[in-house]
Amino acid sequence: MYSITYPEVKQKLLAEIDPLMARHIDNLADYSMDAADDGLVYTRMAYLESLRIEPPASITAAQTLSRDVTLSGKKVGNTQVLPKIHFRKGDGLVFALESIQRDPKQWIEPLKFIPERFDEKSEYFLRPNGEPRNPISFTPFIGGKRICLGKTFAEITTKFTVPLLYYHFDFDYVEPKHKESKPLYTLGC
Repeated sequence: MYSITYPEVKQKLLAEIDPLMARHIDNLADYSMDAADDGLVYTRMAYLESLRIEPPASITAAQTLSRDVTLSGKKVGNTQVLPKIHFRKGDGLVFALESIQRDPKQWIEPLKFIPERFDEKSEYFLRPNGEPRNPISFTPFIGGKRICLGKTFAEITTKFTVPLLYYHFDFDYVEPKHKESKPLYTLGC
């Protein structure tokens, strides 16, 4: 729905989607194979950016530590910049994904929808200070042993449905006020 607020994004999506759909409008089986080849580079970047701004869940489920853990903190020279943090076995942790993925130390203009953040050639690919982003600054599905079971399903269905929907429909908000203040929908708290 960000394409409603950002018409330049919509134009880039359609420029990529329309030729693909026009080639396969009479045979969607061929379309699904062509789309599976992952030629939709900008569409994927827009998908990732929408997950960055609005992850499927704004926070993770609570996890309980099975052993004591100490995070060493961070030193710059001889100065302790971040303190050591001690967690005890049984402590619960919850991660605020929405906050992590909107961290202004990791993202240039973090509240703005900019699909080019996921293009390695873009100035938005790096942190505001020009350094690479922390690898966990984008974790809409978490990772490791606790990765979301729906991640692959979401990626595959999005690859096939977004082009179909954009080719056949033109979206807009029913309420004009939502163009200025988009209603947020999320799972969890």
